[in-house]
Parts: sequence; C-alpha cells; structure tokens
Amino acid sequence: MLLIDKQKELNKISENIKICTKCSIGTAKPFGLDPHVTFEGNINSRFLFVGFNPGYNEIKQKRPFVGASGQELRETILNYLKIKENDYFICNSVNCFTPQNRVPSTFEINNCFSYLEKIIEIVNPVCIILLGTVPVKAVLKKNDFIAKLICQKFKYKHYDTYVIPHPASKFRNTYNEKMWYKALEYLKSEVKNFNDYA
Repeated sequence: MLLIDKQKELNKISENIKICTKCSIGTAKPFGLDPHVTFEGNINSRFLFVGFNPGYNEIKQKRPFVGASGQELRETILNYLKIKENDYFICNSVNCFTPQNRVPSTFEINNCFSYLEKIIEIVNPVCIILLGTVPVKAVLKKNDFIAKLICQKFKYKHYDTYVIPHPASKFRNTYNEKMWYKALEYLKSEVKNFNDYA
C-alpha cells in the first residue's frame, strides 16, 4: 500500500474511533473529557506496540502512552531494544477510558478488535509487541498468565508476535520486575534477528 493510501486509511479509522459508541464507555465523559484516544507513530514502522486502553493522562492529552507507563515504554523499553524513535507505532486494544480505569471487559475488547485488526493490516509491521494481558486476549485470544507467554514467538496471521508484561507491572514487586526484564532480554535477542533492522 502506498504511503498516502496508508495515511488516508488510518485517518478514516481514527475518525471512526473518535465517534465510536459500540460500548457504553464510548458515550461517557470521564472527568468531563472525551473518552476516545486513537494511535500514533510512523505508519511505516517495523515495530507495532499494542497496549490496554487509555488512562486519565491519555484522554487529557489525546495521545496513547503518555502517563507513567508511557514514559517507561518510551524511555526504557525502546532504548533497551534499541528501537529508533521513527520506527515504532503505538495503539491500544480498547480505545476508550474505562470507569475507574478498570481492565477492559471481553465485550469491550471484542468490540474494538475490528479497529486494531485494520490498523495492523495497514501499518504492516515486521513484528507486533503485546504489552500485557489485554492485548494478548485481543490479538492471540489467550487468557494465560503473562509468565507463561513471555520468551516465546507467536504468530498473529503472518506477523511475528511477542508478549511482554505491561510497563505498569514492573513497579508492583521484585518478581514482576525480574519477569519484565527477562521478557525484554528475550525480545532484544529476537529483534537482532531481523535482517533489515538497523
């Protein structure tokens, strides 16, 4: 797909997300703000990250991953994997803030999946990196504990797909932090295997 066509298609998806009311969370006004947040990044990126859903900072700034977890992603994960600033794309499994910032329901994940599926198809990355349980459920249709899924390569359609714990989990306890770095170390070794990675 040509760059201009990719941008047009992503713009259409973005506009549809902004007015989506498939779920009740799409009609809510948390903190008096619109609950929808779309995606950002280089549309020709080789690395596509998928998170949970937007939090307060995200709906306030209208950007994905701008809170503490976003800082961890941008400042730690990308540096650790040596992924360049212009070589990643970020989106979420669910595009709306959830009440009390709870984990999205299966219903909400399934309702948003058509957007995510199309985004992946348009960006067409080299690999997909799933950040935690919600994107694992959305993309891989798995409900396993994250500890069972890290350090493995999965396939979503023809895309190499990897799982790492959500950045927020790193701060919960020492076990989570060790698991987080173990997953990153494995992913780092996999990233090196991409022939055209610079």
